Amino acid sequence: MKKVIGILLILTVLLSMSACSSKKEAAPVCPYQNVGEAVRIGGAEGMISFWDKTLVYIFHDNDKLIRISAEMTPDLSAKASEALFSEDGWSNLADTLSDTPVATYEDLTSAIPDQKKLDKLTGKTGQQLLDDGFEIVGYSIDEETVFFLEKGLFEYNVTFNETITVDEPDEEEQIEILKSLTVKRAEYTGVSSHFDDLSVKD
Repeated sequence: MKKVIGILLILTVLLSMSACSSKKEAAPVCPYQNVGEAVRIGGAEGMISFWDKTLVYIFHDNDKLIRISAEMTPDLSAKASEALFSEDGWSNLADTLSDTPVATYEDLTSAIPDQKKLDKLTGKTGQQLLDDGFEIVGYSIDEETVFFLEKGLFEYNVTFNETITVDEPDEEEQIEILKSLTVKRAEYTGVSSHFDDLSVKD
């Protein structure tokens, strides 16, 4: 009798673990009927990329950062491009994609770095940022030295303690200048140009 009870307990634990595992691995349910519906919600504030085989759109739905993808054809891609660059482009694009199903759906909200994480960059050198995978998008030297950097899925404004004296440095000069600077503060500003690489999650 004790052996039977023991076996039942083991089976119960295993089933419970299996259920928990299934819940963790379950993909989030896409709330959009089609790509057009998502485009109407995100509009021009989102970022979209499409070519002959794939479409990727990242946007905010209320307080959530959402990325979807869809399968495309050369013909549909051409129609989408024509719609986007027409008058009322985003509305026309939504109409064009109203029959296009969403292939993948991701809620990336939790990947957005909080300010506490960014504050840890204070005091680091530009060289350390470059070594950590940050890339230069642009810069501003009006009142403070600010480099616009991107890493992975996101873009940042990083202010440095030092002042740049080089007038209009080219790309190579920007990299050399950045290496010797020290971070004063860093701020998250939005989504980077890598948003359409579905392997990039943060």
